[in-house]
Amino acid sequence: MPHLTRAKVSKIAQAEQATYPAWKIEASKQLQRQHDIVATAIPERVWTSLYVRRLDPLTAADRAEIYYRSIRPAGMLWRKTKK
Repeated sequence: MPHLTRAKVSKIAQAEQATYPAWKIEASKQLQRQHDIVATAIPERVWTSLYVRRLDPLTAADRAEIYYRSIRPAGMLWRKTKK
């Protein structure tokens, strides 16, 4: 196992951080294109979780769509109105 210096670890961390925004932009485009859902409808914690799992943008968009549909009710009568 090669020995990593702090400088190398720092460069690796910077490279990984630099790729997250590009990955998220691509996943957001796929989400909008395939499912007609804006990326802001998905919480950042969900995007981060999908990225950490190393999913490609296309698969991440599909998983984000599943999340989006699971938190929205099927009908409009999900909230009781005050009388």
